[in-house]
Amino acid sequence: IQDLRPAHGYRVQPGWPRADPHTRGLDMEQYAGVLALTLNQVRPVAELVGGALDDEALGPEDWQLLANYSWSQDRGQALGEDQPDQVLLQLRDAAPPSDGRTRARLGLAALAVWLRQPEDARDVALARTHLAQVEAILADAELAADNLLLLAALGGDIVSLAEGPQQQRLQENLVALYRPAVEDVEGNLLNRASVLSGWAEVMAATLEDGASLPSAAVDWGRRQSDAMVSALDAYQVHAGINSLWGVYYDLGLEAEARRTLQVGIDRSRAPFYFMSGMGYIEREAGNGAAALAWYRRAWEATENPLDRARWGSRYLQQVVQLAPEDAAEVERAGGALMADMLSQPQALAAYERSLQRLRTLLQDWAAESADRQGIAGRVLAELEAQCAAASNENESPGACVESFET
Repeated sequence: IQDLRPAHGYRVQPGWPRADPHTRGLDMEQYAGVLALTLNQVRPVAELVGGALDDEALGPEDWQLLANYSWSQDRGQALGEDQPDQVLLQLRDAAPPSDGRTRARLGLAALAVWLRQPEDARDVALARTHLAQVEAILADAELAADNLLLLAALGGDIVSLAEGPQQQRLQENLVALYRPAVEDVEGNLLNRASVLSGWAEVMAATLEDGASLPSAAVDWGRRQSDAMVSALDAYQVHAGINSLWGVYYDLGLEAEARRTLQVGIDRSRAPFYFMSGMGYIEREAGNGAAALAWYRRAWEATENPLDRARWGSRYLQQVVQLAPEDAAEVERAGGALMADMLSQPQALAAYERSLQRLRTLLQDWAAESADRQGIAGRVLAELEAQCAAASNENESPGACVESFET
């Protein structure tokens, strides 16, 4: 499982592909156990959820599967589209009171889903509930250790969500959980890198603009990162670099972050991840042209259609944000991206969300002038034609729902 860090450009950039923290929250032994349960499960997860919420008595294996399901990738199949985080909280409360592990994992899953929602769509009243459950987990050494990787994936967001004494308490308790795991040289290297990444995010979460971390923290983080980068083998380099370059960046070590990203570009079979990281650093430094050059390189380095759609969309978003006046490039990139997606089998259904986002992006950009509207219309013309053809054949592909109507 490749670890797409939800930070250092991945979290803050809209539309970026994020990893489900649950896939980061399992060690190999746990993963093997859940895989075996999944292969032997004959009831769909949606049916298990419905049964649990209807007070049906589920077996321990059912609850274990629900505890480790990839909820962030559910897309409404088991949780529905309306307030999935609250459905997960209901599921947590329906779990056996004696099964603290399942309740903790479902509670953290609810927090992860809640954090993925746009801030204006979140039920802010739930923030206190989520923070209270995190504190309860941290107060239980066994539960905290069991959920170490989940807490590392979410730690920066958790601390940013809290305020005052609770924020300081959470930061201190998370750091106390992370550091021994990072320093355990007998532990899994990629797990340690993920925890170090969480440590850096938590340490940086309370920094004021322009402030730096204490030199002792920077030195410790640098030593740990340097040792891990040096120890990565060919199979670990992608996931490891994906975690570790952001550690340097959070510590204020931009040169080291760039150097580490270059290692990823040179050694990974998917260098476009790290090219985008370079783009993020340039963008944050105010170097718009250099940022766009890296984002374009990342798109051009992709090979399979899904990656091309994701990184192409990401590049076009950056053009619209950083160079909105470059109408020729918006038309060129938008047209190439649209044509590529629509050339794939079952494109309207397979690329539903990507096509919806692309249309919204172009419509928002085009609202500034009639000339831009003409460009957006040309880029979207083939999509409109395919939607019309599907409608004439009495099909209802997802990409042609009401939100696409002009």
